Amino acid sequence: MPNGTHGGVSRARRTNTVIKDSLKEYLYLSAGVSAQLFQETLAFAYQAGANFNGVLCGRSTWAGVVSVCVEKGEEAAREWLRTEGRANLEALNESLASSVISIFQKVQVIYD
Repeated sequence: MPNGTHGGVSRARRTNTVIKDSLKEYLYLSAGVSAQLFQETLAFAYQAGANFNGVLCGRSTWAGVVSVCVEKGEEAAREWLRTEGRANLEALNESLASSVISIFQKVQVIYD
């Protein structure tokens, strides 16, 4: 496509201008997508200049355990949470460490 107009990054940059320049704090919600897709989406947002302050992402972190529990039982589910669930959380934390903006960069806290 001409002038790099194809794809999400240029569209995200245009859309995100208002958000990036805003002093409003905001989070990204995972909406239950896979852990990998959510992390890729966060990287995409960061590369597009988003200044987000955190995430809410329960299902994207643990949703895979449901089928394991149903098909293989409770102990297999516990093992999935210890391994894959933990790996999902660690990868998310690593991703956030380099992309999330502290809310204290946007708001002033006044203590009495």
